[in-house]
Amino acid sequence: MKGFTLIETLVAVAIMMLAVTGPLTIAHRGVQSALYAKDQVTAYYLAQDAVEYIRSVRDGNFLASKSWLEELDLCLNTDCMIDTIAGTKSNSGELLYNSSNGQYGYGNGGIKSGFTRTINIDDTVENNAMIEVKISWNTSLFTQTFTIQENMMDIFAPTP
Repeated sequence: MKGFTLIETLVAVAIMMLAVTGPLTIAHRGVQSALYAKDQVTAYYLAQDAVEYIRSVRDGNFLASKSWLEELDLCLNTDCMIDTIAGTKSNSGELLYNSSNGQYGYGNGGIKSGFTRTINIDDTVENNAMIEVKISWNTSLFTQTFTIQENMMDIFAPTP
């Protein structure tokens, strides 16, 4: 026997391809999972940021002797968007990411982040509000949505 036949060479190449393809597929799926997890964590923090902003406005209104949801009227029983850094409200827009300070907002001079945040404050029950924050973002295949809900009370309201 002087060398390998064509069949033996093709079989060897096929085995090498299988040996290389398996680990590469696993690595690719691991990277995709890590990116998806990163987006989920970012969505959670963006939602929690909005809830904390609303809580801050409520507490600030108490200190200023105002109605507890006074500065949030754009979000009462309808979807709105709030830039929690600038304190401005809007009805549309994608959050921008400013890489120099790591902040998300609507007018911070950053690049489009792919995340959209909508806030709805249902205040139909007296001295009580249901805060719903919905974060949406696009992946390569479809749109993801993360929703957080929190019940907030006017803790400074007079008791009957």
